[in-house]
Amino acid sequence: MSLSKNMKCPCHSGESYQACCQPFHDNDCHAPTPEKLMRSRYCAYALNKCQYIVDTLVAEQRQNNELSQIEEFAQSVSFKNLTILDTHQSELTQQFGFVTFKVVYQTPDKAFHWMQEKSRFQYTNEQWFYVDGLVTSNNKPIFLGRNESCLCGSTKKFKRCCG
Repeated sequence: MSLSKNMKCPCHSGESYQACCQPFHDNDCHAPTPEKLMRSRYCAYALNKCQYIVDTLVAEQRQNNELSQIEEFAQSVSFKNLTILDTHQSELTQQFGFVTFKVVYQTPDKAFHWMQEKSRFQYTNEQWFYVDGLVTSNNKPIFLGRNESCLCGSTKKFKRCCG
């Protein structure tokens, strides 16, 4: 996916990519909150900026997440929609944050799938990092009829959007 100037950010924040996730991807600054980091990681998956995914993992997790596996997954699907369901930080310490979100993605056979995750983030060395998450997902693909509303969030019919 290539983004023209002022095109909406794939993380569905409503902002342009240049004003939203690009500064994080370009390492101009760090995401200031767990939600911003989660959005920028989703956007990195959508744009195949997989090194960013590795770089924003907490150090202890990096050896378990090979760049090649992340690239293979990111290139095998088309990310369509992100919905933030809940965010909060630990009341005892501001060192941990949590973001619950739902992602809709499409496979090459035009089937949609979703996954939901409650992600845990840790603030270390003045930067947020992804630690891990509890994932639920649908096991059955969702096939849409041509005239059904597209699941990408566009409000268009599937046949005029992702179909």
